[in-house]
Amino acid sequence: MEELKNYCKIDKETNVVVDVLYSDEKNIKELELKNDKYMYKQSFEHSYDDNNNLLPNPRKAPGGVGQLYDPINDGFIPNNNFPSWTFNKKTWSWEPPIEVPEDDMQCTDTECKCKVWNEEEQQWVNLKRE
Repeated sequence: MEELKNYCKIDKETNVVVDVLYSDEKNIKELELKNDKYMYKQSFEHSYDDNNNLLPNPRKAPGGVGQLYDPINDGFIPNNNFPSWTFNKKTWSWEPPIEVPEDDMQCTDTECKCKVWNEEEQQWVNLKRE
């Protein structure tokens, strides 16, 4: 029996992941032959070196529904909740327009010094306790 893996079903026109399937490679190849509107990429590849140590994921991040697949860099771009943030293809992560301030993570009854991004105010604000 072939090994089952997670595959992302990607719309070829938009490069958006529309589904994630748990399947074997043979079934994926059959699906690709039946419909040329979609391509399938393994969501997260595990590879090992000669000493059986896990190597970094070549796809940079696991793929999921709604994510964009970047065919040039062969990676899935993680979803972003903040329109002001920009995607850095070197670190493969979203970066805020203002660097995260240093925090000591101490909390009082009403406020923590850890910061969260406030998109409306375009700044880092203290996390409020409720």
